Amino acid sequence: GFTIGSGGSSEPLPLGALVTNIDVRAVNKVGTAAISNLVSGTTLNVPPPVSDLTLGAVSSNTIHVSWSAPKQDSRAPISHYELRYTVNGNSRLLELRNITGAVFSAVFII
Repeated sequence: GFTIGSGGSSEPLPLGALVTNIDVRAVNKVGTAAISNLVSGTTLNVPPPVSDLTLGAVSSNTIHVSWSAPKQDSRAPISHYELRYTVNGNSRLLELRNITGAVFSAVFII
């Protein structure tokens, strides 16, 4: 997110906050200028979930999965995917990095 304030005071904004009617006015000893144009924006947000997660072939040592990427916010692109799975009650995590595109397929050794 970003903060509003200066000096020691700031108010953190929540993820995905819609900020509207932002304007800036110049001030001097004679008075305050007219209002500037108004702008709006949103703070950064966590990405939405992937879609179309599909389990493909499963063998004694590999699993094939595929999915479609969520829509990305260009200000905070997806850095990696976390693939979590459980084998016989033991949770495991794989971090998949340097992946680009809209549809993904992964084969991993269990």
